[in-house]
Amino acid sequence: MFATLVGIHPRTEELVRASREFDRGRISREKYEVEVENCINRIIEEQKKLGFRQITDGMIKWDDIFRPFSKVLNGVTAESLTRFFDNNTFYRKIEIREKIEYRGGFLSYMSRGSEKAIVPGLYTFADLSHNEYYKDKLDLMWDYFEALKAISLELRENGISFLQLNEPSIVYRYKRREISKDEIKLIASCFRELRKILSTSIHLYFGDCSKAVNFLAEEDVEPIGIDMMETEPESIDVSAKLILGVVDSRNTFMEDPNQIADMIRGIHGEIVGISPNCDLEFLPYEQARRKMEILKEVLEVLKCS
Repeated sequence: MFATLVGIHPRTEELVRASREFDRGRISREKYEVEVENCINRIIEEQKKLGFRQITDGMIKWDDIFRPFSKVLNGVTAESLTRFFDNNTFYRKIEIREKIEYRGGFLSYMSRGSEKAIVPGLYTFADLSHNEYYKDKLDLMWDYFEALKAISLELRENGISFLQLNEPSIVYRYKRREISKDEIKLIASCFRELRKILSTSIHLYFGDCSKAVNFLAEEDVEPIGIDMMETEPESIDVSAKLILGVVDSRNTFMEDPNQIADMIRGIHGEIVGISPNCDLEFLPYEQARRKMEILKEVLEVLKCS
């Protein structure tokens, strides 16, 4: 069992301060970029020190999980600020006006030392975009998949081994019975294709994941990340590989590693990893670091039991 991060990380106080100074024209771009690299290096080193796997750079170069795709895909632009689910964070909604095609440049958003790329999954990308081109959502999802396939090949050629698809919209829409069987089949078949290129996982969050886990497992989609802050442990009973989101990224309360370990022992499934339930960006940097330490302590408790 391992620990890993699953999304955007908070910035250090030094980088937050440098961002403000840069926006006000008080420091040069060069000085700002030095602080960006310092922040990334610190996040990577902290993961290594804690024994994390699938190392990420904290996605520090990403303004939100969609923004880079307005730069690396033809046919899309980043437009209006939109609230990201029920959080006090916002993203630039992707506007789709032409056919989606990968034009290159994704590697500029990855840092040396990264082992895993984290991107919006097919369904979440389609669901949270404003589409003015495709008549059928399945066609939109397919073209985005083709872009992800090209990106995955590029990542593999540059030594990156892992790909994580973040899919909060699957949880949100499935709960309302708004996701079709054809969409589920396409999500699963595309996942299996990406898995041939990189070691690929899917992460579900912002809701009860139990039913979504079941249908994904039936379609041979694994490993599956689960938001355990929103999902009852007894509702999980699958044979798929699971990565459990066991610390709350949206709450400053610090969990008890022993209680988390007890919960993990009671779950039916092949648990291969643990993580935060979602992006740690909702917390200040030092509190996010403490959540990472808790994950390490959970692994230590489980190892000794």
